[in-house]
Amino acid sequence: MDTKISTAQYFKMMNDLMTTQQGKIAELQSQLSAGKKNVTPSTDVKATTSSLKLSQVISNQEDDIRNLQSVNAGYKEEEAIMMSMVNMMQRMEDISVAARSDTYSANELNIFAIEVEGYMDDIRGLANSRDSNGHFMFAGTKVTTLPFVKKADGSVEYKGNQTEPKLELDTGYKLPLSVSGHKLAGVIERKNALGVVTSRVDMFKVMQDFVTALKANDKTNVAEALSELQTVSRNLNTNLVDNLKDDYELFQYLLNSPFFVDRFVQRSAAHLSNTFFAERMNSIVDSLESMIILEMPRHIDRWGNEGGIPSINIWEIELDEIKQFAENRSTIVQNQMMYELNLEGTIEVTVNVQPQGAGKILLNDVPIIHPEGKGTFFKNKPLHLTVFSKPGYQFVGWEGVSDSTTITYHCAMDTTFIAIFDVSNEFLLPEVIEENTILTNSHPYV
Repeated sequence: MDTKISTAQYFKMMNDLMTTQQGKIAELQSQLSAGKKNVTPSTDVKATTSSLKLSQVISNQEDDIRNLQSVNAGYKEEEAIMMSMVNMMQRMEDISVAARSDTYSANELNIFAIEVEGYMDDIRGLANSRDSNGHFMFAGTKVTTLPFVKKADGSVEYKGNQTEPKLELDTGYKLPLSVSGHKLAGVIERKNALGVVTSRVDMFKVMQDFVTALKANDKTNVAEALSELQTVSRNLNTNLVDNLKDDYELFQYLLNSPFFVDRFVQRSAAHLSNTFFAERMNSIVDSLESMIILEMPRHIDRWGNEGGIPSINIWEIELDEIKQFAENRSTIVQNQMMYELNLEGTIEVTVNVQPQGAGKILLNDVPIIHPEGKGTFFKNKPLHLTVFSKPGYQFVGWEGVSDSTTITYHCAMDTTFIAIFDVSNEFLLPEVIEENTILTNSHPYV
């Protein structure tokens, strides 16, 4: 049986065929020009599936980056809040020291009490801060509940919980978002004369009792308040940084190794005394200041009204704050490490080189930078001292100790080590040889 095809149908078939061919030609030209294969679901199902999986991975990573940026902003806000609390606690410590003397009258102590009450209200207000989403930062997972509520008797009650919110990343790792109010307020144990714990209070109860003692002109309790205020400050300082012991499983395992703990604490102490000692950090700040000071007027004109530094005076104040941070850093970190790791205290170790410039000394592999060679280290923990000779000198020994290039001191008390050097028989070559020089094998060259 013959089938008749109309002219219109024939034209449609040919047009469809031409369109298909033109599409293939266009696709081929695109691949040739780009040097890449164009993948579509109809041409390569496997490649398309892989591409979709890769796109999903990229999308997840972009989500993680955005989440981490948000978390980082939250950390900065949390840190600023706790720094403000620390500053107020330090002022209260100063008041406690002053108020326990006989210098101030009862009326003046009452003025101090009013000042402390103001700090207490300010700290409670900071503890009730909200994040960018309107959630209470220090309420644990009860983010819609006002965490710290002032009662009729002036005491403060915590309404949040102890569970700290965490962000689970695509990798499965859970990142802590904030400190719970329970951890922020801390737990201070009160003991009787026999050392038995009689009660446990938080920082607000400590401040409230301090106010009561000031108003009653009770010098005994005013004096006792100092140690509790210092405990509150230590707790806040501990919360200012990542709590490695609680948040990082690897670090928890490492703390089971006495070798790691000993090396970790003394190497940290060496960095605090050298790499981060205040004079060095302040000189770096000064050098950076001198590099950009001529640009600051233009910067202020352009950005001062848009959230930038508004004036030279404010800039200088912020630079002073950086320097003050460097001044306070070592003591805060040392106190935190002693509190967290149950360390026994600190001692001072001084190291010298004789003659000066003949060699260099490393303390737990940290080079000595302090101009006087002084450093604060943790008591009864091993400290490794290693010495290296500079060209033209040879190491003789540690005065009165040993002739070994590496010695270990267990930091029982303050002490001084002197590394003795002598001139070597090495022949020093200049950095640049500008004239004919004959080298022989009769003596070493450096």
